[in-house]
Amino acid sequence: MSYLRINTDILECMEQLTGSEIGRLFNGLIQFYATGEEPELKGNERFVYPTAKKMVERVVENGSKI
Repeated sequence: MSYLRINTDILECMEQLTGSEIGRLFNGLIQFYATGEEPELKGNERFVYPTAKKMVERVVENGSKI
């Protein structure tokens, strides 16, 4: 079983997103982690996604289990 670890620092970035945008952001992150494919984001979540993705990648680079 795999899991996706999200740093709580992302909360500040998500303050202006709606619930739907947050859902699409997390779905996009899960899709990227599971498949390596970039999601097609069209709402405001597309502005937060690059920061969130870097956070996930940092965890992977540091050797933490995701």
